[in-house]
Amino acid sequence: MKDFTDQQAIAAIATRAAQDADFRKRLLCDPRGAIEEMTGVPVPDTLRIQFIEKDPEIDVVIVLPDLIEEEGELSEQDITGVSGGTGWGCQDVSTS
Repeated sequence: MKDFTDQQAIAAIATRAAQDADFRKRLLCDPRGAIEEMTGVPVPDTLRIQFIEKDPEIDVVIVLPDLIEEEGELSEQDITGVSGGTGWGCQDVSTS
């Protein structure tokens, strides 16, 4: 099953999780292992992934987007991600 697109893989995982209780439990406690078992493709350690079950008493579960800070300031994590630099791709192209 290594020829999945991302969307096909997600749909196949969801379908199997709806029909296979053991696979569903594995997704909840070991998502990387369960996905690799099904697709044959390892999930990178850098990808943080979590599956959750919908409570039977709830009709809809909505995952909220990340909060955008109103003041427009960068978080420490954002600053760390863009700071540093190597000069790669930068050169002086002035004509003066």
